[in-house]
Amino acid sequence: GINSPNQDNLIQENPPEITPTTNTNDLNVTEVGLIEIQPGIFSGQLLSDLPLGEYQLFAVVQDMDGNIIQTRLSDVKVINQFTVLSRNTKQPIEGVRLYLYFYNSTSKKYDSLIPTLISIINPSFTNADGKSPIVLPQGKYRVLVSNLGYTDKTVDFTIGIGKNDGFPVVHLDKELSFNLMSTLTYYGRSIRDVYIYYTLQYFTALSKSLRFFNLINAISLGLFVIVTFLSFRFRTHIPLRSVFSYFIYQMRKISGQNISAFYLEGIVLNDKTKIPISKAQVYLVDNKTHQTIKQTSSNINGHFFFRLNKHEDYEILIVKKGYEITPFIEAAAETYTKAPIIVLLKESESRIGLFKNTLNKLIEMPIGFLFEYLLILSLASEIASVPYFGFVRTLPFLIISGFNLLLWVLHLRQKSQNKKLI
Repeated sequence: GINSPNQDNLIQENPPEITPTTNTNDLNVTEVGLIEIQPGIFSGQLLSDLPLGEYQLFAVVQDMDGNIIQTRLSDVKVINQFTVLSRNTKQPIEGVRLYLYFYNSTSKKYDSLIPTLISIINPSFTNADGKSPIVLPQGKYRVLVSNLGYTDKTVDFTIGIGKNDGFPVVHLDKELSFNLMSTLTYYGRSIRDVYIYYTLQYFTALSKSLRFFNLINAISLGLFVIVTFLSFRFRTHIPLRSVFSYFIYQMRKISGQNISAFYLEGIVLNDKTKIPISKAQVYLVDNKTHQTIKQTSSNINGHFFFRLNKHEDYEILIVKKGYEITPFIEAAAETYTKAPIIVLLKESESRIGLFKNTLNKLIEMPIGFLFEYLLILSLASEIASVPYFGFVRTLPFLIISGFNLLLWVLHLRQKSQNKKLI
């Protein structure tokens, strides 16, 4: 129960006896029932719906024999909630941002109130009644009050037992005209609060979760592997659909198999500079029906290949923007079984597609340039994750990164062989 104060005596030295059968209306007492959660330990919630003022807090206990024991626990002071009103209309303002600072007695400065120090939300916001239900321990505080369309206001206040201590009632002034700087500041704070501050708080709370750690680790490693793989694609210009075939093709070459019965390969070069041409569209055409059988594109080394179902004569058509379309090139079986077909393209005078090609290069070159760094970082991250994430869980990522590394070695080998042929 809470014994309310008299007009002239705020703290009563000899409070009246309170029993469960007493008419609490006569004593102006608010009662709160408690639950015994452990032997001798009781729990309950005292609602501060009393008039502002100072009170005494008592515990009244009745044992199994009917004995009643009354114990004074502490003094209680009821104060207003933090309130924000419009100075012009005197009406409450909803959604006002309250950012709190506490007075550091050591540094003699006001420091930001970090939510991890005490269980509060900072910044907090007012409700429809213009109030914020924040609860603070005793001390000196400073608050920055801001809202869109109102002038910012800084207020110092003290939470304590003094007569004037408590949460303030802040009156905000309406801005007379549109203010660009205050508007930008408002939205900047909103971005920081919503997308940065609360996100960091969320991840801090989840950081102690092992399942969350495993999930984040898996996503991070997966993204590393995917980005590294895409970087390899931009670096080599090997079509994604042909990466696995490219791997099998190169492994067969290394193993010394006679791959001429399985593949037709060639190199596309500039007829003047002899520089390899990448992303040239290459079409494999049936020599008899003149129908397109397969289509691929040349990689950064100008190299292309087709896996053949039958060892026969074919024709090749190559198309590349900025170059003249070549006539059908005969690929006789006895020719492509001995060496790759060398195709020379002549530059055309047309400038169509030049801007698009330049834009693609500006996008792809930086990403491709980072391939080696991304590959090393992904491997290092995977190895570092083994003690925490486990070898079995990390193994799939290590296999994919190893595949990326092997692809890069095969690509360098192909580049060296092409130089010898050219």
